[in-house]
Parts: sequence; structure tokens; C-alpha cells
Amino acid sequence: MIPCEEFEELLSAFVDGEATPEEQAKVSEHVKSCKACASLLKLYQDISGELSALPEVPETFRKRVMDQIAALPHEPAKRGRKVFIKPWMATVAAAACLALVLLISPLRGALTPKKDAGGTQGMKLAAVPSAAAPEAAGAGSASAPMAGGA
Repeated sequence: MIPCEEFEELLSAFVDGEATPEEQAKVSEHVKSCKACASLLKLYQDISGELSALPEVPETFRKRVMDQIAALPHEPAKRGRKVFIKPWMATVAAAACLALVLLISPLRGALTPKKDAGGTQGMKLAAVPSAAAPEAAGAGSASAPMAGGA
């Protein structure tokens, strides 16, 4: 059995007289057993009857409307900005992105903070040679006495 959703279009064609004889037979058979489609068919038939009862629009009305449209100021459509992309540019851009990822990937491990034995996270600092340690400590400290006294 065909689902009711597929009959909606057939119902409209049936009412408009556009359904094939085979489709007309399917619709007639289906609406005998389906109240939802039968009521939809009745609605379509009522609407079609109401539209048929409307008076025809006079030709003068159509001409008046078309004349008013022709009298409107004509402004050409604004052209959008053209995008200058050639097909090969997408390939080059993808290759550049891949190269960038491949170059940065090895650095990612070196720049990632490591966890030490205590579980704290921090960057490892290079060891300062022991001979340079006192000089480095004295040079950077404002409270350390200067050589030669003061």
C-alpha cells in the first residue's frame, strides 16, 4: 500500500484533471479506505470549485498592471564583488596548510609543559653552570653589595 504522503500530490492532480487513468483509479480506491485522504480530497475539490466560481480578470486589468510595471524606474542589479579564485589555488592552499601542520607538529612536543615527579606542571629550565651562578645572582639582585664597597 502506498503511504498517504505520496497521495497528496496525486489528490491535487486528480482534482485538477491532470492524473492519468491509472492514478485516478489508485486515488479512487485509496480514498474509500482512508478518511484522512478522503477529507483532503473533499477540501481540494471545494477549493477548486470556489476558484472556478471567481469571475475572470478582464484583459484591461492585466494591461494596466503590465504598464505600471514597465513605468517603474529600471535600476540594474548591483554586481557583487568578483572573487578571484582559480581551481588550482584551492589545491595550493590545502598543500600549504598541510606543510604548516607538518612543520609545527614536531615543535608541539617541545613547547608542551611537562609534569615533573611531584605532579606539578611547569617548563624545565636549563641548568646554569655553578661557576656563573654567583655572578648571575649578584648581577641581578638590587640588595647585593657592589664590589669596591658603597
